[in-house]
Amino acid sequence: DILVLLNADIMIKDTKFIQKIIKPIQKGKAQLTCSFMEELEQNTFTGEVLNISMKFKTTVFDKYRNGDSIYTCHTARGFSKKLYKEIIFKDSIGEDAYSYLYTVFNKYRYSYVNSTKAFYRLPSNYKDHERQSIRFLQSKKKFIKEFGEEFVNEIYYLPLGLLTAAAMRFLVRYP
Repeated sequence: DILVLLNADIMIKDTKFIQKIIKPIQKGKAQLTCSFMEELEQNTFTGEVLNISMKFKTTVFDKYRNGDSIYTCHTARGFSKKLYKEIIFKDSIGEDAYSYLYTVFNKYRYSYVNSTKAFYRLPSNYKDHERQSIRFLQSKKKFIKEFGEEFVNEIYYLPLGLLTAAAMRFLVRYP
């Protein structure tokens, strides 16, 4: 009745991970869920910078819409049977964001399950980070073709005030 997709490059320590990520689907409160993601520590300068960058982003993403946004939909996801039988992934680039866009566009519900987490490693060098960023930008262009520019831009919107407040806190904490 529920399909859980886990990317191969994550680590799960919570023995109740599956139960937690599927709970909103079982209760009929969502058709798509995603867990909290936490970066593993890095031992390179670039890796450390990217970890701090992700901590900043996570601060913003967790506050915006209580985490129920495209920015929290990644690597560990639960799909209701109704959704997984309908959704067709046309490309492997950005399939996590595509899951969210498809869900919201088709009036299904998404739930961010921050009570459980999966761990992952960010790129440790600039070249890998650049490749990842390029894939992200390419996927957004594809999404605009399928869902329309106005819808995609609305989904990717983040309030300037929220970004500014978080930036000020992080500049003090991580000069």
